[in-house]
Amino acid sequence: MNSEQEKELIDYLAGIGFAGQEFTDKLKEKIRLDTPNFTVGHTIPFGEEKMLFNLQFRRDRQFDAYRLDGYQATLRQGPPIEHAAINGIDTAKLEQRFKAVNWDQYFNDPKGRSTENERQEIKSLLSDLWQLTAEPSQKGKEIQDQLQYRYWPEHAWDDAARDLKQIYDWNRSFTVSEYGVCNTNLAYNLLSGKLDDLHEKLAPLGLEQYPGADIYGQLERTLSGRPDQFNLIIPRNEPEASVEYFIPIAFKDGYYSVHPYNVTVVPHPPIVHGTYNGIDSEKLEEQMKQIDWHNDKQLFIFSGDAEPEFPPKVNDVQEQIYRLSQDMVGAEIADRLMLKYWSDATFFSDNILESAWDLQTTFPKREHQFPIETDARSAFNLLCGRAVMTTPLSETRDESNEWMRLDLNRRNDQSRYSEKLITGFSKQDMEDQLGLLPINQSWYYGVRNSLLRGDLTSVPLRNGSRLLMEANPEQKTLNLYTPDMRLVPANLRLDPDWKPAINEEKNIRQTEQTRPIKANQYPTVKRSQKRKGRGL
Repeated sequence: MNSEQEKELIDYLAGIGFAGQEFTDKLKEKIRLDTPNFTVGHTIPFGEEKMLFNLQFRRDRQFDAYRLDGYQATLRQGPPIEHAAINGIDTAKLEQRFKAVNWDQYFNDPKGRSTENERQEIKSLLSDLWQLTAEPSQKGKEIQDQLQYRYWPEHAWDDAARDLKQIYDWNRSFTVSEYGVCNTNLAYNLLSGKLDDLHEKLAPLGLEQYPGADIYGQLERTLSGRPDQFNLIIPRNEPEASVEYFIPIAFKDGYYSVHPYNVTVVPHPPIVHGTYNGIDSEKLEEQMKQIDWHNDKQLFIFSGDAEPEFPPKVNDVQEQIYRLSQDMVGAEIADRLMLKYWSDATFFSDNILESAWDLQTTFPKREHQFPIETDARSAFNLLCGRAVMTTPLSETRDESNEWMRLDLNRRNDQSRYSEKLITGFSKQDMEDQLGLLPINQSWYYGVRNSLLRGDLTSVPLRNGSRLLMEANPEQKTLNLYTPDMRLVPANLRLDPDWKPAINEEKNIRQTEQTRPIKANQYPTVKRSQKRKGRGL
């Protein structure tokens, strides 16, 4: 193994957390022995805990160089020591002195590297350690064992200290794959349970269901560092609005804690359609609605190792968007359609023109802070102006029959939207009304749960048609709409005096367009196709 290969190996190991002069010296010493395989031990402190690594190397005969095969990681936590004064020894002060000594170096080479003062300090420490049991003391024996377990290399322990290993050591093997191997920080967060604990704390948000984020993968990438605090930022685009979740996370008392999170919703204003450059933008939008832009299987045709291709319907939309964008007036409609349907679509988000992103900055925003108990989908619905039932679906206690709606026209002293609580429309009431509608039984409970969390729910009916529904607890009924959002008057309360009421709340679909588009008064022109991102 030549010097350049050796440096590459040392740099690679440093990049995943194995560094320091002592470690490098041990590695070089093993390399000089020129054996087919070897191992190197390394210890890294993590606060009051420490990680012990046993790295396995093998010779790659093709390149005549050593490669890391993997490592065995051990988390040594140990119980907290309950200090006391025993046989004249203050064990708290004794532990502080223990921390200052490189015990691995001492037991492996007692005289080689330590100074005379260091050797005298170690001699004094050992004397004080054994003094704990000079007069029989069960407590003194426990602390003796705990100090050995925490600070000494394993081969120096006595049998009682070895018993602690069976209780408090956590081990895991990590192998090198084609994707590499996790670094020391991630190994620590996995073994200590901090990553899984944080993932569990984020579970109430339901982020993996909506907006469909890979939360565990994001946490793995973030906790490969050692952040004291960080933010999860998760975007999602819907035809109704785009939304961004901003979740602050901080390290406290040995674990990560999740704080109340902020949600920003940007409504997509209504589009005034027309025909430009031969493209009927209203028909184009109908085509775009038929495609699930979050589903790559609808966006691409995958054929073995060949490059993915667009299905004909996707190709057709793309060509029409391009033609529409070449018209001076139709260009803004093209921008609005791209923002509405492509903002987080694979490949297509990179093709959105810079003019569209500039246009989006003019759209009004809605921002609000929510407690961690409010799931992400419900938070989105509340900022869309819809009502959400406050009793979690998983609760077994009696239903509160209480709904919440944000007053999007009023903010309190903390710049938060005022919350309105509505009673009198129970889950049973809603179920009774759903029972009057021609909904297949297989869809029933999914529709009910969707309405409870505030969704504008698309519901297929038995006759093959489709309705949109939302809960209206103020009127103690369900609002029904056609797919193009025309209200369908339906007396689901079976009240002879009932009349359909228009909700006073102004939700996203009623947001007025800030810059109306006029009829085409200009000839077709070409404009620069400057994109924010990069194409496929």
